[in-house]
Amino acid sequence: MSSLLIRYEPDAYDEVGRLWFELQVDRFAGSGYFWSNLAEFPDIISKLANYPIGDAAKWAWGYDKAEGPDQVLGLGIQQVSPRGDLRGCLENRLKGLSV
Repeated sequence: MSSLLIRYEPDAYDEVGRLWFELQVDRFAGSGYFWSNLAEFPDIISKLANYPIGDAAKWAWGYDKAEGPDQVLGLGIQQVSPRGDLRGCLENRLKGLSV
């Protein structure tokens, strides 16, 4: 069974903490994080809490606008069947990984 766990690890001295993604699929398991703040969580939670998800949900973290080479971590999730099956994409550009 595939799984994606998203968690936030706050920094006691700063408003920015680590946003972790832990992914497990048939032949791969891994994790990665990038610095983020809690202000981004309401958008993520509200999009994933609704059924059906509707349009694909995409988020990117990185430097400046987090686009192109400035994107470090990316997450995309979309519904692929009426039963609610989901397909996800996790990208870590620093490690050259896209799953």
